[in-house]
Amino acid sequence: MKGLLLVPTIEETEWVQTVFPGLSPALLPICGKRFIDYAIEQAWLWNFDVVEVLDWHYSEALAKELSVVERNILPVFYEKGEGPLPKTLDDLKRLSTPLTENINRDISVVWGLQLDRRRARSLSEWHNSNLDMLAANLGNPEAVFTIPGYFQKEGLSLGRDVKLGKGFQYDAPALLMNEVRCERNVHIQGPCIVGNGSYISEGTHLERTVICDNTYIGPNLTLTDKIVRGNRVIDTVTGAWIDIEEPGMARKVVPQFAWLDKILKLLGGTPTLWRA
Repeated sequence: MKGLLLVPTIEETEWVQTVFPGLSPALLPICGKRFIDYAIEQAWLWNFDVVEVLDWHYSEALAKELSVVERNILPVFYEKGEGPLPKTLDDLKRLSTPLTENINRDISVVWGLQLDRRRARSLSEWHNSNLDMLAANLGNPEAVFTIPGYFQKEGLSLGRDVKLGKGFQYDAPALLMNEVRCERNVHIQGPCIVGNGSYISEGTHLERTVICDNTYIGPNLTLTDKIVRGNRVIDTVTGAWIDIEEPGMARKVVPQFAWLDKILKLLGGTPTLWRA
């Protein structure tokens, strides 16, 4: 097959920009890698000869990186999407990109952030995609994707220069990326992902949680079904989020979320976004 064309959907682009302002969907972190990295890997597994990506949040840095042919396992054409996002194949063909000229014959189109039947059409789906991909592939001899890590054993994948304090415990699967620091008595109940350069303070318990790169987690916290990116903590069940004013994340986030959960139950609704 000659090509795989990746185009984000409108709904996916909207939620990514709401939660991760300015981030291209191609760079959205998925289970320790970027969406584009997994997409290229998937295209190679599906025996495609070339990949084209149309990005309406074009990244100059990514374009420069992908232009180095030797870096990729197959040719990748990364182009800027012009005008409104296409809603149909006919809309896409009007863009007249090199691949779309024969789109009905030998080009496969993947609409949106989709990997191995996992979609990221919303914050909740992105969270589940991270955890499901980790659970399905880590330690699986028939894995579809390669989970990153310098060292893997018994459902735990570790990057380079990871420091684990005394009393560290985990329940598989868990992924700790490069230069992660876990202090004493940290418990990670998988599936969980901790991004590059993140610091987990002592006594913290993580369960079904995704910690993004370079994030500090304060001591003695219990985080379940959360996404943490810098000072933003997102509850994946309600879709609510809160920004902590001071650098890193302090203990006070737990009672604040407990208070929010009570209010949501009383109101009988779940607002899409919430901030203090």
